[in-house]
Amino acid sequence: MICLTILGTSYTWANTKKLDNKSLKMAKKLNKDREKAFSGNDGMPLNEFMDQWAALATRLDELYGGHKIRMKKFGSHVRFRQGFAQLAYLGLRMHSRVSPLSPSPQELISRHPFLQELVLDGSCYTGGGRYPKKVSDLIAVDPDIQHLLRKEIEKWESGNREKFDILFPLEATKSMN
Repeated sequence: MICLTILGTSYTWANTKKLDNKSLKMAKKLNKDREKAFSGNDGMPLNEFMDQWAALATRLDELYGGHKIRMKKFGSHVRFRQGFAQLAYLGLRMHSRVSPLSPSPQELISRHPFLQELVLDGSCYTGGGRYPKKVSDLIAVDPDIQHLLRKEIEKWESGNREKFDILFPLEATKSMN
């Protein structure tokens, strides 16, 4: 019985990965650029941003597709949580207000449960704010982003999908439009 427990644990551990610094650096670069662009300053040209978005999405799919991501809520993991939470939010905001991205942010989020978790439970600094804001609070006031996420909600992990439906009931989304 103990052997089976150890084998099961080692398989789960082997299928779990930690995010890498290069991916975080790419995400932070895109975050800083979009923050500048949304605040009225010059950001990188739109086509360059789209190319870098696609490159990061490809990297995430290649490195982390099909794997569970180890991400605690304290220690060095905080910078990963904030960086990727902000990426998810700004990607959705960019897609809904400026120009469609490929792959769309909602597709990318639906493929990676750690991004789903960050959309629901993550926080990030936006607009030069002094304190972090919960991504779910930012999404709650934007029915367009809720609608985008709902397009791919069937592909989310069931626990995250249920939490999304609790945070953003379909009836409330319809009444806002």
